[in-house]
Amino acid sequence: MESARRKLSINVRLWEENGLRLFGTRDRERWEFICPGCGVIASVRGFAKFGAPPHGIAKSCIGVFLGNIFTDDDTPVWGNGPCNFIGTADTLPVEVEFSMHKSLFCFHFADPIIYQKVDGPFDHSYYKHYEGVLVS
Repeated sequence: MESARRKLSINVRLWEENGLRLFGTRDRERWEFICPGCGVIASVRGFAKFGAPPHGIAKSCIGVFLGNIFTDDDTPVWGNGPCNFIGTADTLPVEVEFSMHKSLFCFHFADPIIYQKVDGPFDHSYYKHYEGVLVS
């Protein structure tokens, strides 16, 4: 999980190149991001499917948009996630710089080489529960 919290500042051109390299497409809806709070990974399509507004995609855990995923003591129903993390410019790990005065803050890409897949409770084409463990 440490890599999901690492701070990074990157220009938009390099960020888009990384998205293409990791996911094989410029279609941002197919890009996946990892929540720094719990390690759950969701695609942009997944966020949209579960009702996330555009300003919430890759900035809040998908758990925020799922509803009824927490027990009475506010712990996730499925172990370590999804969670209810809502990011701010101070807590989001990635700053994508568009110009001198305009940046987007978001989660890190979920590099499929680094994160090990674990089955999730929902439609796997939209949402996956990954283990935030580095694969050797």
